[in-house]
Amino acid sequence: MHTTGRPVFLTVNGRADSVLLDVKEYEKLIHAGNIARLLATAEQDVEQGKTRSFHTFIQEFKRDNAI
Repeated sequence: MHTTGRPVFLTVNGRADSVLLDVKEYEKLIHAGNIARLLATAEQDVEQGKTRSFHTFIQEFKRDNAI
């Protein structure tokens, strides 16, 4: 597991019951899940038309931050 990074599946009566992961691999999975969750929200915004052009954003950003 530590050498290959591959998970170890524990079985009960021939069926997968639990999984052991290397901590680094577990952290990668958590990170990927967090990114997927953020992207899902962004995709919903696009689908619902809750977006604006980059040019508009930059203008608003400059205005709001006195740049």
